[in-house]
Amino acid sequence: MHTTIDWDTCVAEEGCRGIRAAGTDMCLAHLDSDALDAFLAGLEPGSDLDLSGTAISTGLLGPLLDALRDEDGWAVLGHARFTEARFTGGTGFGDVHFRGNVWFEGAHFEHNAGFSATQFDGLARFAGVRIEGDAWFMGANFEDNTDFTDAYIGDRAFFSGVHFGGYAMFAGAHFADDASFGAVDFAGDGLFVGARFEGSTDFADACFGRSADFRGAEFNDSSSLTIVAAEQVDLSGAAFASPVALGVDASGLDLRGAAFPSGVRLELRRAAVDLEGARIEGPTTLSGGSRPMASEEDGPPIGEPLPPGRSPRLLSPASGAERMPVVVSLRGVDCTNLTLNDVDLSSCRFAGAMNVAALGLQGQCVFARPPRTRGGRFGRLVRWSRRRVLAEEREWRTAMGYRGWVDDPDEAEYLVGLERPEVSAEQMADLYRSLRRALEDNADQPGAADFYYGEMLFRARAVSTPSAERAILWAYWAFSGFGLRALRALAALAVLVAVTTAVLAGWGIPDKAPQQRVEFTLPPGASGGQVAAEIDTPSAGLPDREDRWTGDRLEKAARIAMGAVVFRDAGKELTDVGAWTVVVSRFTGPVLLALAVLAVRNRVKR
Repeated sequence: MHTTIDWDTCVAEEGCRGIRAAGTDMCLAHLDSDALDAFLAGLEPGSDLDLSGTAISTGLLGPLLDALRDEDGWAVLGHARFTEARFTGGTGFGDVHFRGNVWFEGAHFEHNAGFSATQFDGLARFAGVRIEGDAWFMGANFEDNTDFTDAYIGDRAFFSGVHFGGYAMFAGAHFADDASFGAVDFAGDGLFVGARFEGSTDFADACFGRSADFRGAEFNDSSSLTIVAAEQVDLSGAAFASPVALGVDASGLDLRGAAFPSGVRLELRRAAVDLEGARIEGPTTLSGGSRPMASEEDGPPIGEPLPPGRSPRLLSPASGAERMPVVVSLRGVDCTNLTLNDVDLSSCRFAGAMNVAALGLQGQCVFARPPRTRGGRFGRLVRWSRRRVLAEEREWRTAMGYRGWVDDPDEAEYLVGLERPEVSAEQMADLYRSLRRALEDNADQPGAADFYYGEMLFRARAVSTPSAERAILWAYWAFSGFGLRALRALAALAVLVAVTTAVLAGWGIPDKAPQQRVEFTLPPGASGGQVAAEIDTPSAGLPDREDRWTGDRLEKAARIAMGAVVFRDAGKELTDVGAWTVVVSRFTGPVLLALAVLAVRNRVKR
């Protein structure tokens, strides 16, 4: 990096870019010993210093800092400029206190640069600095804003234990070897946009008072990031070439478009994470953390979960999920290698995700629930079944005019104004089918039952489903909740018994059993031979209308009806109406009993 030279340069030799020392026409590096001694004698602790463009050797830096030392042994500077300075030997600023602003813009350290425990009270600008060897900043204290934009560190970088009192800008910085930011305290924003980490990278227990921005950063070796941030951590577009361990305790985590070709182990605490478009190719687990990533007493303030990057329309989480991390979106994600564990999926968008059936769901993953209110479509009162639903269904129902599914009034107004839902019924059925298969593969049959219910419900609503099939599905829903609502089947069975009883009492049981009558005639003169007889059974009759609803008849009808639903023949004489009623009951009753048993089994099997 070369800045525009706005100082008078040294005349000692052609091409020297060093600024002239006060009262001379040469830079500090070209002064003779007497002139240098005179210059150093004029310095005192707190003096300003400008060595822009100067070549500074170890032999020059030592006496220079000695001239600025106070009684405590600290070299104290006021404003200091080292813009485009060239440090030809190993450089140590470890016992230096910069009371004013300091500029190292475009400076070149040909060997190691040591700033361990250095105190920076004012603005510290290292933009475009180039350090060929190690960079030691361990324990340094930057009270104001710090700028390492486009910095290059050719060997190891040590920033462990550094305190940044303002924002810390590392945008475009290039770390050619290992970089350690363990236990770093960023009081403001930490900006690593477009930074490149070629070696092993460590952000263990790094704390950010505001946000951590790693947009487009490249991590080309093993990485471990354990970050606590008061606001959000932005890793959108970041690329991790090797497996990475990522722990985040923040309000939001933006992973949109991030690339994990070797997988990631991601542990979150309370963060709302957006994975839309993330490229996940290796084994990946996303888990809700049960403990803080760092000391809550020393860390930044803890806020409520906020949306990463934009404002996702978070829906009301299920009770008890307040501390669970919230997954906002999986759109565009291939879920083949992804496992979710103990996360809140009540507002997650699955539409557009690939291979959802291969998604691993473990632990207590929370989904949305239907509203507790009974606001139906266009003012009708509806009681919603308690089950797990997707965020897409809540939006779909709101767009179709159902009330109470979306809490945000602005969100609801937007959805109601849509010409059609953003996700079709066919897509909804496919999403529920995929998630059902995912839970079945995880041996969670009761959990899969809720998604089976959603799948069948949207199959019945899909335009592509044939009319006859839709009629069968709606009947299946009405009488047993798709084989998942035992009370519906039992209620239908009770209604069947009641109706059968009423029909039998009113029109199915005759007044009394008819007497058989035998009539025969002997021909004249017959004696001893065979006699032909004809037996006649008269048709059964009903009692008078006022005598049909007696207690005895109702009890008899109830016994016949209860027996009919379990294929039991009562052996009673019935009218034609009663006989056909029993036939219908013998067919319908066992079906309803089977549906009730099926519903119970689907809810309790493992």
